[in-house]
Amino acid sequence: MAEGKYRIGLVVDYISSEYVQKLYNGVLSYCQKNHMTVLVFPIGQLCNKEFSTDYQYLSVAAHLTAANIDGLIFASGAELEKASTDYLTSYINSFRPLPVVSVGAVLPGIPSLISDCCMGFGNLISHLIEKHHFKRIALMGVTGNSEEGAERTEIYRRTLKDHDIPVDDSLLLYGLFTYQSALQALTIYEKQHECIDFDAIVALNDDMAYACIDFLKQRNIRIPEDIAVTGYDDLERSLYINPSLSTINQNIEGQGYAAADIIFHSLKKDSVPVCTRVPSRPVYRRSCGCSCISTDGRKQTEYNATEWCQKRQQFIKVVQLFSNVQSNMTIETLRHRINSDLMGFDIPAAAVCLFQNPIAADPFEFFPLPEKAFLFSAFDTAREFQTCGDEHTLYFNPQKQMLPDGILSGNEMFVVSLFCNTVNYGYIVFRLGSYDITVYAMICKMFSSMLASAFNFTKVESERKKLEKDYELVNHISLTDEMTQLLNRRGIMLLGQKTLEIASAMSQSGMVLFGDIDGLKKINDTFGHSSGDYAIKMEADFLRNSFRSTDIIGRLGGDEFVIIATELNEKKFHFIQQKLNEACSKWNQSANAGFVLSISLGYTFFSPEKKQYVLKYLLEEADASLYKKKKNRKNILPDISVKL
Repeated sequence: MAEGKYRIGLVVDYISSEYVQKLYNGVLSYCQKNHMTVLVFPIGQLCNKEFSTDYQYLSVAAHLTAANIDGLIFASGAELEKASTDYLTSYINSFRPLPVVSVGAVLPGIPSLISDCCMGFGNLISHLIEKHHFKRIALMGVTGNSEEGAERTEIYRRTLKDHDIPVDDSLLLYGLFTYQSALQALTIYEKQHECIDFDAIVALNDDMAYACIDFLKQRNIRIPEDIAVTGYDDLERSLYINPSLSTINQNIEGQGYAAADIIFHSLKKDSVPVCTRVPSRPVYRRSCGCSCISTDGRKQTEYNATEWCQKRQQFIKVVQLFSNVQSNMTIETLRHRINSDLMGFDIPAAAVCLFQNPIAADPFEFFPLPEKAFLFSAFDTAREFQTCGDEHTLYFNPQKQMLPDGILSGNEMFVVSLFCNTVNYGYIVFRLGSYDITVYAMICKMFSSMLASAFNFTKVESERKKLEKDYELVNHISLTDEMTQLLNRRGIMLLGQKTLEIASAMSQSGMVLFGDIDGLKKINDTFGHSSGDYAIKMEADFLRNSFRSTDIIGRLGGDEFVIIATELNEKKFHFIQQKLNEACSKWNQSANAGFVLSISLGYTFFSPEKKQYVLKYLLEEADASLYKKKKNRKNILPDISVKL
């Protein structure tokens, strides 16, 4: 797969963030210039216990070996939100002797690259004080182990002191670098102080700044006339929101470019700096009261309507794909459509690799790759190559190579784990197209869910086909009632329970019915047992004609019948009961048998909500329902089993 001289692995938390996209663009720019390959590995957040199965992202880190990459760039800043510095350092060192560089955090013994926020962030706060004369400035800070968060907080304190403004610790709010956590922090502050009493708030990233703007707008507080808001990161949305956000541009692309340069020189055995700082700069926009200008005086573009419309259409297309796949499909059906689905989102090349057997994994630090995987599907539009299982399935050892030789071309690829809950199915390797990177993150997650559903449905279908074969062999294994040709007691208990197990696996609802012929004893006593047997046979025919061929219909013994019907509800049951009554009535009018034929049915339900799929207990409930129905009717109607 790799075509470049060196293969660089970029390890990030999630590919959906704009930070990751900018960092990737910087690394890619350097690699293209120097004929190197870049492979992106999103591993989630280390030590994140808030999302119970997030550890599954970490499985792709098992490919960070000398067989697949030559050097490693680790986006450390985001990981320190949950992991400690010592843990992160130890984890990164586990990939030695590969050359490594840390971006976003200074880690001991590891070449590190960080944004120099001192000048940029200090200038932004000074700007609020000197240009706009704000004195009561709050800080939307962060909790956790973030080195960047701690450094920015210290700059905030120092800049206030330099301007003879006392630091009021009550104005320090704490979030988690997320929109929702900032809203919560502001809500708590408002409740404690019974008002919003600061005149500016400085957020440590743009997402929290967006939350501040929305929170203040909801309370009819004008920005910046009443309260100014600033952020940090200069995300693309900062230009589009109203008012546009004053923030700090960290030159993330420059950080990625510099990190790739450090790896390149490490691979050439050149000496590299222990710590590299990339300057940041403030960008002043309307949220602090300025026009949209940067520090070098250039006018900023406030809004790109065309780009916004394009992204909106992209997300609509994702929703349409999701709607189109909301049906059961087998693994083979998915295998034959996945290439076209991915191409529809302008993905130029992709390979889906699945483990021979899906792996159910508890939380892990290092994922044990199996020895056998197979190429589920692959395509490369540049080479007009495509495979989706029509040919001989290609197996390979993922411990030795991430992809079989010659499958994909290109110098930039993303490697994403495919998992659903605790089950890991494999991974997808793909090259970005023209869509927003968030779209591709959504597609990977959606495909993981489709894969899990297809595996489960294929298993269910296999069981269903086996059940059908079992049903076809009914006569050969003595499951048929000789008199009625329905299932006998053994057949009901065996095939009925299998039907319920399949219904449980597919989260299906349905009904179990228990019935008997009204007045059969009197028919036997009056007309003889041959007439009673005839009544049983006729009632069996009525039941067979009233229910579906896929329903389980059997004679439990004597005049007792059992029906197990998936997807049957009370409304449909009443329709079937009316059909049965009409059949009995028509027969009674024409048969001249001397007795009246009718059947009583009791019933109970099975469903995912009820969580009862054991036939024995369902039969007891249906029998109790029948007894209650017959008792109530006996108190009202006379016995009409024998014609007068």
